[in-house]
Amino acid sequence: MTAIGLLAATLSFLLAAYFLVVYFTSGIEVLGWTPLALLLLFFGGAILASLGLLGEYLGRVLLNINRIPQFVVAERTTSSNNSSGTPTSQ
Repeated sequence: MTAIGLLAATLSFLLAAYFLVVYFTSGIEVLGWTPLALLLLFFGGAILASLGLLGEYLGRVLLNINRIPQFVVAERTTSSNNSSGTPTSQ
């Protein structure tokens, strides 16, 4: 979610630059919708980026508090004592 938010905010800056260039070079303007659309895109991206960062932070806090492993090894197929490399079941 963080990457999507940052992408949306970056896209809004790029579109704002594009529309400014078009406005000053050709004089074409559509009144009203451009600033509104760019502001919505920017603030939506900022909200998504903030929620993504908050989610990543809370996820890491949860992993540190619970001390639960992220995965459990069900079966070990090789042993450090077995030098031949044939799989062993333990």
